[in-house]
Amino acid sequence: MYGGGSLGGAEGLIGLVQTCETDLLGTTVLVNPFRAEIVISNGVCTEATYYLVDGLSLVTGGTASNVYGFKANSNLSAAGTFSSAFYAVDQGTAAGHWAFYSAGSTPSLFGGKITSAGIVITAATPTTSSGQIGIGTTTASSATAGTNGDVPAQVVGYLEIDIAGTKFKMPYYNV
Repeated sequence: MYGGGSLGGAEGLIGLVQTCETDLLGTTVLVNPFRAEIVISNGVCTEATYYLVDGLSLVTGGTASNVYGFKANSNLSAAGTFSSAFYAVDQGTAAGHWAFYSAGSTPSLFGGKITSAGIVITAATPTTSSGQIGIGTTTASSATAGTNGDVPAQVVGYLEIDIAGTKFKMPYYNV
């Protein structure tokens, strides 16, 4: 373990090398050394934060090309049958419970495919740019006829959607 001081010109770096150990039951385990528990008693706590990254200060001559609040390198996937850069156990379904929550209007970027058991959209259809598709809650009961003529006569299948609790089937056609 090393901490504090100057390592390669960077101040205040903390590094920790942890090895697997055998617990009392004979199981080989690696326990996160940053594990924490917050205990609140006899009072109200407005906010409890386990891990907080609070800004970046660059002093004269200091630069940062990339800044990460949380980063998991790719060697995480080198072992085991399951690996996840971020894993949250079930947080329940009560209002205000989220496995992941991003406040504000900052866009999010996911480099890989997104797999989900279901998606619920709660905002109006966004305006998009070239090469993008916007999906939202905006609906219409009619549409203006286009210049491409009638839709093909043979429906290939239907995409089932749910709008405000009512199920609909949207037809799709061969192109």
